[in-house]
Amino acid sequence: MFVFSSMLSVFIFIYIIRNMPHMIYNVQVFFPLAVYLRVCRIFECSRDGPEKGFLPKQGRKIDYEMLGLGGLQEVRHTFARVVFDTVYPVN
Repeated sequence: MFVFSSMLSVFIFIYIIRNMPHMIYNVQVFFPLAVYLRVCRIFECSRDGPEKGFLPKQGRKIDYEMLGLGGLQEVRHTFARVVFDTVYPVN
């Protein structure tokens, strides 16, 4: 069982995936409840629709300061840009 309690845990997990691919099916990963709830908030809008007072962000510019602080609107915008650019590439 793995618990992502530090960056070291993440590096160990990546090491296992790269060097022991057969272990992927044997490893369970548990995230802290706070992380799970935060991720659920990011994807709530796709299930429940936009929040009250929601104004869509215009443009492609990423506000790295808000992204670094974990601003929900900026995280959603950046994730949507990554998905959109992957599904519909420019070239």
